[in-house]
Amino acid sequence: MGFPETLQPIDNETVKRIKADHRFMDLAIAEAYLLLQRRQDLSQGDNISCPFHRDESPSGSIHQDTIMKGQGCWLFTCHGCKWNNSTPQRPKGSGDAIAVLRVASAHIGQPLSFQEACQQLLESFKQRHGNLPAVAQSIQAPPATPDPTELAKATNEMAAAQKLLMDSQELLNQLWTTRAIRQTTADRFGVGYTREETGDNYWCFPILDEANQLMVVKLHAHGDATRKSWWYPIECESW
Repeated sequence: MGFPETLQPIDNETVKRIKADHRFMDLAIAEAYLLLQRRQDLSQGDNISCPFHRDESPSGSIHQDTIMKGQGCWLFTCHGCKWNNSTPQRPKGSGDAIAVLRVASAHIGQPLSFQEACQQLLESFKQRHGNLPAVAQSIQAPPATPDPTELAKATNEMAAAQKLLMDSQELLNQLWTTRAIRQTTADRFGVGYTREETGDNYWCFPILDEANQLMVVKLHAHGDATRKSWWYPIECESW
């Protein structure tokens, strides 16, 4: 079939750079808000409102993944909906900037091919930031991949955190009043709760890969805590 004359094929290196530069994710999320006519002024800590459902209690986050996608790929994850073509057997509430734009466009009946979505993001980037800079300026070095032992430890600790939450009606009630997450949603997405030795308490939100294996856990403080939010076992930047 080939591409239209106005659409140049996007090479693999450019695709990697789109996924690895958080500014493309910012552009994709902003476009999704616009296309789906969602409010974009809602935030709570590091969380932002999800453009794919009516999200009065922000349940989305942008984070860097270095395990499943590699190259420091930036993902948008929603803990309140399964926006990215998920099924009950394979929950999949995460996706990169290209997926965000494609799903949002499909929602309004204007589906984009993978190449079209890349081209649109590149055009938006050029309008906002100018030409795509050199790789060394654009791509941030990803944090180190966790040791398999650390990841196994995190998996066991996440299971304990899920049990702690599900066994406590008081905590489940607080999860609803503070984060507007019901027990059924918490159970479906594997939300947990942990009490640290420092006395800090955190809600735990696991992020899984396509094989349903733990990649990383996002922790959000419940009450006063030393850290407001952080990633475990990888300490990486959040937005």
